[in-house]
Amino acid sequence: MHKEHSPSSQPAASEAAAGRSPFTVPPSLVRARLAVLSIFFVNGAALGIWVPHIPIVQSRLELGPAALGLALLGVGAGSLIGMPTAGVLVSRFGSRVVATAGALVFPLLVAVPVLAPGFPVLAAGLFLFGLGNGVLDVAMNAHAVGVERRYRRSIMTSFHAAWSVGGLAGAMASGPAIERIPSPGFRLTVLILPLLIAAVWGYCRLLRDLADHGSSTATIARPRKALLGLGLVAMLALIGEGAMADWSTVYLYGEIGAGSTVAAAGYAAFALAMAIGRIGGDTAIRRVGRRTVLVWSARLGAAGMALALLIPHPAVVLAGFALVGLGAANVIPILFTTAGQISPDAPGKSIAAVAGLGYIGLLSGPLLIGSTAEALTLPAGLSLVAIAYLFVSFGASVVRGLSER
Repeated sequence: MHKEHSPSSQPAASEAAAGRSPFTVPPSLVRARLAVLSIFFVNGAALGIWVPHIPIVQSRLELGPAALGLALLGVGAGSLIGMPTAGVLVSRFGSRVVATAGALVFPLLVAVPVLAPGFPVLAAGLFLFGLGNGVLDVAMNAHAVGVERRYRRSIMTSFHAAWSVGGLAGAMASGPAIERIPSPGFRLTVLILPLLIAAVWGYCRLLRDLADHGSSTATIARPRKALLGLGLVAMLALIGEGAMADWSTVYLYGEIGAGSTVAAAGYAAFALAMAIGRIGGDTAIRRVGRRTVLVWSARLGAAGMALALLIPHPAVVLAGFALVGLGAANVIPILFTTAGQISPDAPGKSIAAVAGLGYIGLLSGPLLIGSTAEALTLPAGLSLVAIAYLFVSFGASVVRGLSER
C-alpha cells in the first residue's frame, strides 16, 4: 500500500565550485531523516506481517481464488479513498501529525483480517487496512519530500528502501511465527508491538517546522496533465507490486506446494531485492536519468515475473520474484518524487493525486488476477503482471518530466 534531485537541491560540490561553503547537514535534520526511515519501515513491516497470513486466512475461511481476489479488492479500495483524504489532512494538520497517526493505527489494523471469522469481516478489515495504508503512504512521502529538499541532495530512494526492508522483516518474522506461535492474538502482539514503539520514536524526531500545512479549506487535488501521465504509469506499476503482496505466497503455497516458511520467503525475496535496488537508486538516477531507470526497471520486472511463471520450481520462482523486486524498486519513488516537485508548496496533494490514480492498479489488480485464476489458472492471472510492466516501460518513454536527473 510511496526521489531524485529536487529543483531546490544542489550538491555540495556545486556549492563549493560557486565559492560557497559545502552544505553541512545539521543534527536535527539527520534525526528527521532517521525518523522518516522508521515510519517507512513501519509501513512496510505491517504489510509484510499480513502477506504470509494470506494463504492461512484463505485456507481457514475456505476461499477460492475469485473470493480471495474480491476480498483483497478492499485493500485497493481503501487506499484509493485514503490517499486523497490524506492530501487534505496533510494540508490541514501537517505531514508530521498525519504520518505519525497513520504509523500508530496501520499496524493495528493487521489484526482485523487475520482474525476475521468470515468473508464479510475479512473484506471490511482489508478495506480498513487499505484506508490506513493510503493515509500513511501519502503523509510519509510528503514529509520525505520536505526532508529531501532541506538535505539538498537526492535521498528519497533510501526512504523507500526502508519500506522494503520493513516488508522483508515483517515477512521473515511472520513466517516462522505462524509455525511456532499457534495463538493468532499473541503472535500479532509480538509482531506489532515493536512497530508501535518505532512510530512513537519517529514522531519525536520528525520536522516540526515543515511548512506543508495551514489551509483549513484544503480540497482534493484534480490531477493536472503532467500528474495524470504519472498516475497512469503508477497504476500499471502498482498492479505488479500488489500482486507480489497478495499472490506471491498463494502461488508458492498453493500452486507450487511450498511450506509456510518458503512461501513467506517469496515476498521476502521480492522485498529484499527491492531494498537493494533502492539503495543504489539515487546513484543510478544521477548517472542516467529518471526515464532510463524507469524503462529498464519495468523491463526487468516483466522478465522476472515471466521467469517465475515459466519455471515453477521454488528456487527459480524465488529468483524470479527477486528480479521483480529489483525492477519495481525505483518506479514508485521516481513517480512520487516527480509529483512532489511539480507542486513543491503542496507535495501532499500532488503525491495524493498520482497515488490515487496509481492505486486503481491495487484496486483492480487483485480482482483481475483472481478472476483470471478462477477462469483459467493462477499463472495465467499472474501473467498480467508481466504485461503491466511492459506497458510501464512504454509509458515511461512518453511521460513528460521524467528525463530530468
